[in-house]
Amino acid sequence: MILLNGASDSYILERKLFSDWALGIDDGTIGENNDVDVSLDIPSDLLISSNDDSIASIVESNYPNILESMSDITYFQDKAILALKNSIVDQINNYVLDLILGEATIYLSHDSPLSRNMDGDAIKD
Repeated sequence: MILLNGASDSYILERKLFSDWALGIDDGTIGENNDVDVSLDIPSDLLISSNDDSIASIVESNYPNILESMSDITYFQDKAILALKNSIVDQINNYVLDLILGEATIYLSHDSPLSRNMDGDAIKD
C-alpha cells in the first residue's frame, strides 16, 4: 500500500496508471488470454537496463551508492527489491553481502525463553 497524503497530482496519476496496468495484467485485459504463453509489453520506465550482471543492475538501480549510504538510517526505508523465487533473493542478498567489507557475524537466537536455576545458570529444556 502506498500512502498518497500530501503527494503531488502527477505522482498520484503515475501511481494510478501503474496500478491500472498491473491490475490489467491480473484480470487478463492486458496481454494474451491463454494458459501457456503470455506476451505483454512492459513500459520502458519499469525496465532496468543490464549489461552482463542482472543482479548487480537490480541492486544498483534500487540502491545507488549503497556502500556510501549504509550509515544513513533512512536510506533503506522507501526501497525494496521483490523477487519471485527464494533462489533470486539469495543471489541478491549474497551480492550485497559481498559488497560489504569485513567479516560476517552470525547472531543466534532462541525461540523460547530459557529456564534458570537458583544460581542464575541456564537450564536446557
